[in-house]
This record gives sequence, C-alpha cells and structure tokens, in this order.
Amino acid sequence: MFVDMLITAGPDFFTGRSKKEGHAYFTEAVAFMEKKVGRENIFSAVVHMDEPPHLYLCFIPITEDGRLSAKEILGNRAQLSKWRDEVHAHMKKAFPVLKRGESALVTKRRHIPTWLFKQPVDLTRRQRALKRRLAKLVD
Repeated sequence: MFVDMLITAGPDFFTGRSKKEGHAYFTEAVAFMEKKVGRENIFSAVVHMDEPPHLYLCFIPITEDGRLSAKEILGNRAQLSKWRDEVHAHMKKAFPVLKRGESALVTKRRHIPTWLFKQPVDLTRRQRALKRRLAKLVD
C-alpha cells in the first residue's frame, strides 16, 4: 500500500554541520523524491536527529496511469540500486562531499533477516523470565 524509505548520509557528513545545513540536506532529498514519485503521493517525511540524522519518507506507489504498483515504481533489485544512484547523483550536486557506498549488487551483501536480527532481544527476554522463575523456586 505504501513504500517507506530511509534517507541519510554517513555520520562524518553531519559532523560540524549546523542544524540549518542538515535541514537543507533533507529538504533537498524531499525535493528529489517529490520529482521522482510526485508530491501528491508523499504522505510522510520525518527527520530524526539521532545518530546519524536520517529521514523517513513514505509514499504511495501510484503509476502514471493511476494504478497502485510498488513493483512497477521500484522494480527489481537492479532498478532499486539505480534509484539509489539517482538519489546520490542529485544530492552530490548540492553536497559535493557526499560519497556513494558500494552497491549490494557489487558486494553481494544481504540484509540480516528480521527474525535473526531480533533473536538476541528475544533470547534476553526469555533468559530474564527464566531467572525470575528460578528465583521463585529458590525462595
């Protein structure tokens, strides 16, 4: 129903920059996305100023003929990588110090599956629950 994106830069980019400069960075990123997907399709753009600052942007993937199709708008992995290249090229014009990270198409990196990423938290929660139960048995 919608696409959410994370737009950021490395922590070094933001070091020593004023809030005004950070605001200009994210304003430029939103301007790019407005051209890419249509301003009317963006329904949320929120900046978080924790480390490093980042923008969460959400839009509805509406095709030119009015259909809802994330697949058609985003395409496959290769097309998504091209999107990232376009964002970087656009942002580099305004902020020449930006560097593009290596594409996952080149490095063959994979994201950590959500279940694996969350597993340590779940195991810690279970461990605490077991300790509470054992403490009750000992008392």
